[in-house]
Amino acid sequence: MKDKIEDIPGTPLKLIIKNNKFISLYIEKKGEHAIVYTPFGSFRVEKKLKTKEGSEERKNDGRIISPMAGKIIKVFKTENEAVKEGESLCVIEAMKMQNEIKASKSGSIIKANVKEGKIVKKGEILFLIKGDEG
Repeated sequence: MKDKIEDIPGTPLKLIIKNNKFISLYIEKKGEHAIVYTPFGSFRVEKKLKTKEGSEERKNDGRIISPMAGKIIKVFKTENEAVKEGESLCVIEAMKMQNEIKASKSGSIIKANVKEGKIVKKGEILFLIKGDEG
C-alpha cells in the first residue's frame, strides 16, 4: 500500500497511512502558522514563501540565503554595515568552486550569520538586510 494522507471531512483531522499503519493528526490553524498535534507531541508549522530563486519577492524580502552547502572562506560585510545592491557580502566555497554572495538590495545589514571557516547548508539564512526604504 502506498503512503497517503486523507482529510476527515468536517474536522481539522488528517489521517496518515504509512507502511499500513495509521497516524492521526489534529491541525489547529492560528493566523500565519498552525499547531500540529500528533501522538508523539506537538509542533508549530510556519507558512513558507513559495517563490522561485531570484524572484522579485525573494530579492526584496531582505534575506540572503545560501544557494548551496559549502564553507565560508571570505566575509566582506558584517552586522550594522551599509550595503548597496549587488555588493559582495561573502564567498562560499563548494567543491573547489568559489561563489560570491551579493546583496539583493541596498540597506543595512541587521543580522550576519557568517564567519570565515563556517560550514553552511543550502537554504541557510546568511544575512538579513533592512532596506533603505524601511
